[in-house]
Amino acid sequence: MWPMPYWMAPIASCCPENLPWANIRWMQPLCWLKLQQPSNRTAPSIPSKGKLISRREDDDVRLEDLIALSVETTLERITPATVIVPTRSGATARSITRFRLPVWITAFSRYEKTCRDLMFSYGVLPVCESDHPDDWKPWARNWLKTIGEVGNLVVLTEGPSKKHPYRNNRMEILDLSRT
Repeated sequence: MWPMPYWMAPIASCCPENLPWANIRWMQPLCWLKLQQPSNRTAPSIPSKGKLISRREDDDVRLEDLIALSVETTLERITPATVIVPTRSGATARSITRFRLPVWITAFSRYEKTCRDLMFSYGVLPVCESDHPDDWKPWARNWLKTIGEVGNLVVLTEGPSKKHPYRNNRMEILDLSRT
């Protein structure tokens, strides 16, 4: 057995073997939640916001960029527990992460490759889920309990999917205190 690298010690200390989720592959990224609490993270000024705002009317802007700008603008006024992004390719989650938000971006995908690729994006917690729920509010409430996060607000971004191919792109603020 190789000796543990020095940078792995904090991870190993927050993920002891006796915890029930320590050996579940999709829950292992939660170790990073113990290391990087959102309140300790800062949101530096990102030049991409200025580029998006200053675009001329005739410039093409991707929908993912507009959703990302809307999420960032919303987080200037509220502090949700997380931003939930169901994603097929990870494009929306990567677009949102450019703004270095002070909360976690929880990206759900049914594709393991997308989850693996999102592991390298700043502030993104990728989670592999086989099916996305129709009603996100109870699901978000249970998810926050699972990861031990406290909060009444969650920002949800969602677009068309295989299940709902004609759905519009949207951003929604879920108030979990209401039933």
